[in-house]
Amino acid sequence: MGKKPPLLASSNGGFLLEEEIAQLTGLSLQPDDYGWNVSTFLCKVALFMGCSPVILVGLDLCHSKEKSYAQDLEVPKENTSLIQLKDKFGSDVLAQRDWVFTRNWFCETNQHFPNRLQNATSQGLGFPGIKPFSGLAPISFDMQAMVKKKIASMPIYPLDIDVETINQSSRS
Repeated sequence: MGKKPPLLASSNGGFLLEEEIAQLTGLSLQPDDYGWNVSTFLCKVALFMGCSPVILVGLDLCHSKEKSYAQDLEVPKENTSLIQLKDKFGSDVLAQRDWVFTRNWFCETNQHFPNRLQNATSQGLGFPGIKPFSGLAPISFDMQAMVKKKIASMPIYPLDIDVETINQSSRS
């Protein structure tokens, strides 16, 4: 794969900062549909870079069983911004409108980049038309325990800092 030119991703609106960056760098603005959140933006950048496949992970895009994706965080009963939909298994779930737009963005982008997106998200709304990723078996591990174990095994170094030496080196 050949080297890709620098990308100055820009929105379709004429933001002054975008124009200023383009002028300072000498790059031309590349208006395109990058979506409106981190997952859509990074997907589009990965496609621009030639990544294939781009694997979608953890994009359930809904609340299940009156629970949010965050552990022990309940979905507020009075939240009227949620809409009821069916997940990819036909169960009732709640989703925010922008999550539905995100799903639609991925499905439409998949039509423009056939066979480049794969879905490894095991639950949620699903992505009609996007092939499931079957390269690995699902794994499960306790990230918190793993981090605690790693921190506990790290050596503790004494902080013996000579402030005068630091001050002298910063003056020269």
